Amino acid sequence: MKLVSAVLTLTLFGLAHASSALAAPQQEAVILKNGNSIMGKVVTSTDKSVTLEYPAETGNATITLSAADLDPYSFYAIRSAAIGEKDAQARVKLAIYCAENGLYSRARMEYERAQAIDPAIKAQVEPQLPGIRARIAADVLERAKKSLENGDLGAAQRDVSDILTLAGDTPAAKEAEELIGPIEQRIIERDNKNRTEAYAKMEKQADEAARKKSEERYATVEPIEKNILAAEQDNMKGLRAARSGTALDQFKDAAAKFEKALASIQDLEKKDPHPDLLAMTAPLKERATRDAVAAHLNAGSVYLTRSSFPDAMKSANAALSLDPENSQALSFRARIEIAANEDRRRGR
Repeated sequence: MKLVSAVLTLTLFGLAHASSALAAPQQEAVILKNGNSIMGKVVTSTDKSVTLEYPAETGNATITLSAADLDPYSFYAIRSAAIGEKDAQARVKLAIYCAENGLYSRARMEYERAQAIDPAIKAQVEPQLPGIRARIAADVLERAKKSLENGDLGAAQRDVSDILTLAGDTPAAKEAEELIGPIEQRIIERDNKNRTEAYAKMEKQADEAARKKSEERYATVEPIEKNILAAEQDNMKGLRAARSGTALDQFKDAAAKFEKALASIQDLEKKDPHPDLLAMTAPLKERATRDAVAAHLNAGSVYLTRSSFPDAMKSANAALSLDPENSQALSFRARIEIAANEDRRRGR
Protein backbone atom coordinates (compact mmCIF):
# COMPACT_ATOMS: atom_id res chain seq x y z
CA MET A 1 0.00 0.00 0.00
CA LYS A 2 3.00 2.33 0.10
CA LEU A 3 2.66 2.54 -3.66
CA VAL A 4 -0.93 3.76 -3.39
CA SER A 5 0.11 6.40 -0.89
CA ALA A 6 2.96 7.53 -3.10
CA VAL A 7 0.70 7.69 -6.13
CA LEU A 8 -1.78 9.81 -4.17
CA THR A 9 0.89 12.21 -2.95
CA LEU A 10 2.40 12.64 -6.41
CA THR A 11 -0.99 13.18 -7.99
CA LEU A 12 -1.99 15.79 -5.44
CA PHE A 13 1.10 17.84 -6.27
CA GLY A 14 0.89 17.30 -10.03
CA LEU A 15 4.04 15.19 -10.22
CA ALA A 16 2.69 11.83 -11.25
CA HIS A 17 3.75 10.48 -14.65
CA ALA A 18 1.08 9.59 -17.19
CA SER A 19 0.35 5.89 -17.26
CA SER A 20 -0.84 3.81 -20.19
CA ALA A 21 -4.45 2.71 -20.26
CA LEU A 22 -6.78 0.37 -22.08
CA ALA A 23 -8.26 1.61 -25.33
CA ALA A 24 -11.88 2.69 -25.46
CA PRO A 25 -12.85 1.90 -29.04
CA GLN A 26 -16.39 3.28 -29.17
CA GLN A 27 -17.37 6.28 -31.28
CA GLU A 28 -18.35 9.13 -29.02
CA ALA A 29 -18.47 12.87 -28.67
CA VAL A 30 -15.57 14.18 -26.63
CA ILE A 31 -16.72 17.43 -25.00
CA LEU A 32 -14.31 20.32 -24.61
CA LYS A 33 -14.43 22.81 -21.74
CA ASN A 34 -15.74 25.51 -24.06
CA GLY A 35 -18.80 23.37 -24.86
CA ASN A 36 -17.66 22.29 -28.33
CA SER A 37 -17.29 18.61 -29.14
CA ILE A 38 -15.23 16.34 -31.39
CA MET A 39 -16.81 13.12 -32.65
CA GLY A 40 -14.43 10.23 -33.05
CA LYS A 41 -12.97 7.07 -31.56
CA VAL A 42 -10.95 7.15 -28.36
CA VAL A 43 -7.72 5.32 -29.16
CA THR A 44 -5.95 5.61 -25.80
CA SER A 45 -6.23 7.60 -22.62
CA THR A 46 -4.05 8.29 -19.61
CA ASP A 47 -4.67 10.19 -16.40
CA LYS A 48 -3.39 13.30 -18.22
CA SER A 49 -4.75 13.10 -21.76
CA VAL A 50 -6.98 11.45 -24.37
CA THR A 51 -5.94 10.49 -27.90
CA LEU A 52 -8.80 10.61 -30.36
CA GLU A 53 -9.07 9.33 -33.95
CA TYR A 54 -11.43 11.40 -36.08
CA PRO A 55 -12.34 11.71 -39.79
CA ALA A 56 -10.41 14.34 -41.78
CA GLU A 57 -10.34 15.35 -45.46
CA THR A 58 -7.36 13.10 -46.21
CA GLY A 59 -8.56 10.19 -44.07
CA ASN A 60 -8.56 9.51 -40.36
CA ALA A 61 -6.38 11.71 -38.18
CA THR A 62 -5.47 11.63 -34.51
CA ILE A 63 -5.31 14.35 -31.90
CA THR A 64 -4.16 14.22 -28.29
CA LEU A 65 -6.17 16.40 -25.93
CA SER A 66 -5.01 17.38 -22.47
CA ALA A 67 -7.35 16.53 -19.60
CA ALA A 68 -7.26 20.23 -18.71
CA ASP A 69 -8.90 21.07 -22.08
CA LEU A 70 -11.77 18.60 -21.68
CA ASP A 71 -15.08 18.90 -19.93
CA PRO A 72 -14.61 17.05 -16.61
CA TYR A 73 -17.61 14.77 -17.13
CA SER A 74 -16.38 13.84 -20.60
CA PHE A 75 -12.86 13.03 -19.40
CA TYR A 76 -14.24 11.11 -16.44
CA ALA A 77 -16.46 8.93 -18.65
CA ILE A 78 -13.54 8.07 -20.94
CA ARG A 79 -11.16 7.22 -18.12
CA SER A 80 -13.71 5.26 -16.12
CA ALA A 81 -14.48 3.05 -19.13
CA ALA A 82 -10.77 2.57 -19.88
CA ILE A 83 -9.49 1.61 -16.44
CA GLY A 84 -9.36 -2.08 -15.62
CA GLU A 85 -11.56 -3.42 -12.86
CA LYS A 86 -8.53 -4.59 -10.87
CA ASP A 87 -6.55 -1.34 -10.97
CA ALA A 88 -7.19 0.26 -7.58
CA GLN A 89 -4.48 2.91 -7.97
CA ALA A 90 -5.98 4.15 -11.24
CA ARG A 91 -9.40 4.34 -9.58
CA VAL A 92 -7.89 6.41 -6.79
CA LYS A 93 -6.34 8.80 -9.30
CA LEU A 94 -9.65 9.15 -11.09
CA ALA A 95 -11.46 9.77 -7.79
CA ILE A 96 -9.00 12.57 -6.97
CA TYR A 97 -9.49 14.06 -10.45
CA CYS A 98 -13.26 14.03 -9.90
CA ALA A 99 -12.96 15.69 -6.50
CA GLU A 100 -10.65 18.38 -7.88
CA ASN A 101 -13.11 19.13 -10.68
CA GLY A 102 -16.29 19.26 -8.63
CA LEU A 103 -17.60 15.79 -9.57
CA TYR A 104 -18.10 14.79 -5.95
CA SER A 105 -20.64 12.01 -6.50
CA ARG A 106 -18.32 10.47 -9.11
CA ALA A 107 -15.36 10.82 -6.75
CA ARG A 108 -17.28 8.91 -4.10
CA MET A 109 -18.21 6.23 -6.64
CA GLU A 110 -14.62 5.75 -7.76
CA TYR A 111 -13.37 5.57 -4.17
CA GLU A 112 -15.95 2.89 -3.50
CA ARG A 113 -14.75 0.93 -6.52
CA ALA A 114 -11.12 1.31 -5.44
CA GLN A 115 -11.99 0.17 -1.92
CA ALA A 116 -13.82 -2.87 -3.29
CA ILE A 117 -10.59 -3.81 -5.07
CA ASP A 118 -8.33 -2.98 -2.11
CA PRO A 119 -10.13 -2.26 1.21
CA ALA A 120 -6.97 -0.79 2.74
CA ILE A 121 -7.21 2.25 0.43
CA LYS A 122 -9.97 3.91 2.47
CA ALA A 123 -7.84 4.81 5.47
CA GLN A 124 -5.08 6.29 3.31
CA VAL A 125 -7.10 8.26 0.80
CA GLU A 126 -10.39 9.42 2.30
CA PRO A 127 -8.87 12.01 4.67
CA GLN A 128 -7.54 13.91 1.64
CA LEU A 129 -10.94 14.68 0.13
CA PRO A 130 -12.04 17.58 2.38
CA GLY A 131 -8.83 19.48 1.63
CA ILE A 132 -9.21 18.97 -2.10
CA ARG A 133 -12.83 20.13 -2.07
CA ALA A 134 -11.90 23.18 0.00
CA ARG A 135 -9.18 24.20 -2.47
CA ILE A 136 -11.47 23.81 -5.47
CA ALA A 137 -14.25 25.79 -3.77
CA ALA A 138 -11.75 28.55 -2.98
CA ASP A 139 -10.71 28.72 -6.65
CA VAL A 140 -14.34 28.96 -7.80
CA LEU A 141 -14.92 31.68 -5.20
CA GLU A 142 -12.08 33.76 -6.63
CA ARG A 143 -13.56 33.32 -10.10
CA ALA A 144 -16.94 34.52 -8.82
CA LYS A 145 -15.32 37.61 -7.31
CA LYS A 146 -13.60 38.45 -10.60
CA SER A 147 -16.86 37.98 -12.51
CA LEU A 148 -18.59 40.35 -10.10
CA GLU A 149 -15.84 42.93 -10.52
CA ASN A 150 -16.14 42.67 -14.31
CA GLY A 151 -19.92 43.03 -14.23
CA ASP A 152 -20.61 39.47 -15.39
CA LEU A 153 -23.38 38.94 -12.87
CA GLY A 154 -24.67 35.74 -14.49
CA ALA A 155 -21.28 34.03 -14.19
CA ALA A 156 -20.93 35.23 -10.61
CA GLN A 157 -24.34 33.78 -9.73
CA ARG A 158 -23.51 30.44 -11.35
CA ASP A 159 -20.23 30.10 -9.41
CA VAL A 160 -21.86 31.05 -6.12
CA SER A 161 -24.63 28.53 -6.80
CA ASP A 162 -22.07 25.80 -7.54
CA ILE A 163 -20.18 26.47 -4.31
CA LEU A 164 -23.29 26.49 -2.15
CA THR A 165 -24.87 23.49 -3.87
CA LEU A 166 -21.82 21.27 -4.31
CA ALA A 167 -19.43 22.44 -1.59
CA GLY A 168 -21.65 23.94 1.09
CA ASP A 169 -19.54 22.46 3.87
CA THR A 170 -16.29 24.16 2.81
CA PRO A 171 -14.88 27.43 4.23
CA ALA A 172 -15.52 29.14 0.87
CA ALA A 173 -19.27 28.61 1.25
CA LYS A 174 -19.65 31.27 3.94
CA GLU A 175 -17.84 33.85 1.82
CA ALA A 176 -19.89 32.78 -1.21
CA GLU A 177 -23.06 33.53 0.74
CA GLU A 178 -21.67 36.97 1.52
CA LEU A 179 -21.32 37.62 -2.22
CA ILE A 180 -25.06 37.24 -2.77
CA GLY A 181 -25.76 40.70 -1.34
CA PRO A 182 -23.24 42.52 -3.58
CA ILE A 183 -24.49 40.59 -6.63
CA GLU A 184 -28.07 41.57 -5.83
CA GLN A 185 -27.02 45.19 -5.35
CA ARG A 186 -25.27 45.24 -8.72
CA ILE A 187 -28.42 43.85 -10.35
CA ILE A 188 -30.49 46.63 -8.76
CA GLU A 189 -27.97 49.26 -9.92
CA ARG A 190 -28.07 47.88 -13.45
CA ASP A 191 -31.87 47.92 -13.49
CA ASN A 192 -32.03 51.47 -12.12
CA LYS A 193 -29.57 52.62 -14.77
CA ASN A 194 -31.72 51.14 -17.54
CA ARG A 195 -34.82 52.79 -16.09
CA THR A 196 -33.10 56.18 -15.81
CA GLU A 197 -31.92 55.98 -19.40
CA ALA A 198 -35.44 55.17 -20.57
CA TYR A 199 -36.87 58.21 -18.74
CA ALA A 200 -34.07 60.42 -20.05
CA LYS A 201 -34.85 59.39 -23.60
CA MET A 202 -38.50 60.28 -23.13
CA GLU A 203 -37.63 63.68 -21.64
CA LYS A 204 -35.49 64.54 -24.67
CA GLN A 205 -38.46 64.30 -26.97
CA ALA A 206 -39.42 67.87 -27.85
CA ASP A 207 -42.91 67.04 -29.02
CA GLU A 208 -45.32 66.88 -26.09
CA ALA A 209 -47.60 64.38 -27.81
CA ALA A 210 -44.69 62.07 -28.60
CA ARG A 211 -43.42 62.31 -25.03
CA LYS A 212 -46.86 61.49 -23.68
CA LYS A 213 -47.13 58.49 -25.99
CA SER A 214 -43.71 57.25 -24.84
CA GLU A 215 -44.82 57.59 -21.24
CA GLU A 216 -47.91 55.53 -22.02
CA ARG A 217 -45.77 52.88 -23.66
CA TYR A 218 -43.41 52.80 -20.69
CA ALA A 219 -46.43 52.36 -18.40
CA THR A 220 -47.28 49.14 -20.27
CA VAL A 221 -43.67 47.92 -19.96
CA GLU A 222 -43.21 48.76 -16.28
CA PRO A 223 -45.31 45.85 -14.87
CA ILE A 224 -43.23 43.42 -16.90
CA GLU A 225 -40.08 44.96 -15.49
CA LYS A 226 -41.47 44.48 -11.97
CA ASN A 227 -42.18 40.81 -12.75
CA ILE A 228 -38.60 40.35 -13.93
CA LEU A 229 -37.38 41.96 -10.71
CA ALA A 230 -39.53 39.53 -8.68
CA ALA A 231 -38.05 36.63 -10.63
CA GLU A 232 -34.53 37.89 -9.96
CA GLN A 233 -35.36 38.03 -6.27
CA ASP A 234 -36.55 34.40 -6.40
CA ASN A 235 -33.31 33.40 -8.06
CA MET A 236 -31.32 35.14 -5.31
CA LYS A 237 -33.47 33.43 -2.68
CA GLY A 238 -32.54 30.15 -4.32
CA LEU A 239 -28.87 30.98 -3.98
CA ARG A 240 -29.35 31.79 -0.31
CA ALA A 241 -31.18 28.49 0.23
CA ALA A 242 -28.65 26.39 -1.69
CA ARG A 243 -26.83 25.17 1.40
CA SER A 244 -30.06 24.06 3.05
CA GLY A 245 -31.13 22.03 0.03
CA THR A 246 -34.40 23.93 -0.47
CA ALA A 247 -33.29 26.01 -3.46
CA LEU A 248 -34.95 24.00 -6.21
CA ASP A 249 -38.44 25.50 -5.83
CA GLN A 250 -37.02 29.04 -5.84
CA PHE A 251 -35.03 28.41 -9.02
CA LYS A 252 -38.05 26.84 -10.74
CA ASP A 253 -40.32 29.72 -9.69
CA ALA A 254 -37.77 32.24 -10.97
CA ALA A 255 -37.49 30.47 -14.34
CA ALA A 256 -41.29 30.37 -14.70
CA LYS A 257 -41.59 34.09 -13.93
CA PHE A 258 -38.84 35.00 -16.39
CA GLU A 259 -40.56 33.01 -19.13
CA LYS A 260 -43.91 34.62 -18.30
CA ALA A 261 -42.26 38.03 -18.64
CA LEU A 262 -40.81 37.04 -22.01
CA ALA A 263 -44.26 35.94 -23.20
CA SER A 264 -45.72 39.28 -22.03
CA ILE A 265 -43.03 41.18 -23.94
CA GLN A 266 -43.77 39.18 -27.07
CA ASP A 267 -47.50 39.92 -26.79
CA LEU A 268 -46.83 43.61 -26.20
CA GLU A 269 -44.53 43.88 -29.23
CA LYS A 270 -47.17 42.27 -31.44
CA LYS A 271 -49.80 44.78 -30.33
CA ASP A 272 -47.54 47.83 -30.66
CA PRO A 273 -44.41 47.25 -32.79
CA HIS A 274 -43.40 50.91 -32.59
CA PRO A 275 -39.61 51.57 -32.50
CA ASP A 276 -39.96 53.42 -29.19
CA LEU A 277 -41.62 50.42 -27.56
CA LEU A 278 -39.10 47.99 -29.05
CA ALA A 279 -36.30 50.15 -27.68
CA MET A 280 -37.85 49.79 -24.22
CA THR A 281 -38.47 46.04 -24.42
CA ALA A 282 -35.15 45.03 -26.01
CA PRO A 283 -33.05 45.36 -22.82
CA LEU A 284 -35.79 43.70 -20.78
CA LYS A 285 -35.96 40.81 -23.22
CA GLU A 286 -32.19 40.36 -23.09
CA ARG A 287 -32.21 40.55 -19.29
CA ALA A 288 -35.12 38.10 -18.86
CA THR A 289 -33.62 35.63 -21.34
CA ARG A 290 -30.19 35.71 -19.71
CA ASP A 291 -31.62 35.33 -16.22
CA ALA A 292 -34.10 32.62 -17.24
CA VAL A 293 -31.23 30.57 -18.68
CA ALA A 294 -29.33 31.00 -15.40
CA ALA A 295 -32.38 29.97 -13.34
CA HIS A 296 -32.95 26.84 -15.46
CA LEU A 297 -29.29 25.86 -15.15
CA ASN A 298 -29.35 26.48 -11.41
CA ALA A 299 -32.35 24.15 -11.12
CA GLY A 300 -30.65 21.63 -13.38
CA SER A 301 -27.55 21.63 -11.18
CA VAL A 302 -29.69 20.70 -8.18
CA TYR A 303 -31.28 17.86 -10.14
CA LEU A 304 -27.86 16.66 -11.29
CA THR A 305 -26.54 16.46 -7.73
CA ARG A 306 -29.53 14.20 -7.00
CA SER A 307 -28.82 12.08 -10.12
CA SER A 308 -32.29 13.08 -11.40
CA PHE A 309 -31.06 13.02 -14.98
CA PRO A 310 -34.42 13.38 -16.83
CA ASP A 311 -35.31 16.47 -14.79
CA ALA A 312 -31.80 17.88 -15.22
CA MET A 313 -32.11 17.36 -18.98
CA LYS A 314 -35.47 19.16 -19.02
CA SER A 315 -33.80 22.13 -17.34
CA ALA A 316 -30.93 22.13 -19.84
CA ASN A 317 -33.31 21.91 -22.79
CA ALA A 318 -35.46 24.71 -21.36
CA ALA A 319 -32.36 26.91 -21.17
CA LEU A 320 -31.40 26.04 -24.74
CA SER A 321 -34.90 26.75 -26.02
CA LEU A 322 -34.31 30.34 -24.89
CA ASP A 323 -30.69 30.61 -26.06
CA PRO A 324 -29.73 27.73 -28.41
CA GLU A 325 -26.09 28.84 -28.67
CA ASN A 326 -25.48 29.32 -24.94
CA SER A 327 -22.15 27.60 -24.25
CA GLN A 328 -22.91 26.97 -20.57
CA ALA A 329 -26.21 25.29 -21.40
CA LEU A 330 -24.65 23.19 -24.17
CA SER A 331 -21.86 22.06 -21.88
CA PHE A 332 -24.33 21.32 -19.09
CA ARG A 333 -26.50 19.18 -21.37
CA ALA A 334 -23.43 17.21 -22.46
CA ARG A 335 -22.52 16.63 -18.81
CA ILE A 336 -25.98 15.25 -18.09
CA GLU A 337 -25.79 12.88 -21.05
CA ILE A 338 -22.39 11.60 -19.96
CA ALA A 339 -23.46 11.16 -16.33
CA ALA A 340 -26.68 9.37 -17.34
CA ASN A 341 -24.84 7.05 -19.75
CA GLU A 342 -22.28 6.26 -17.06
CA ASP A 343 -25.03 5.32 -14.61
CA ARG A 344 -26.70 3.12 -17.23
CA ARG A 345 -23.42 1.32 -17.89
CA ARG A 346 -23.18 0.63 -14.17
CA GLY A 347 -26.74 -0.72 -14.13
CA ARG A 348 -28.11 1.96 -11.79
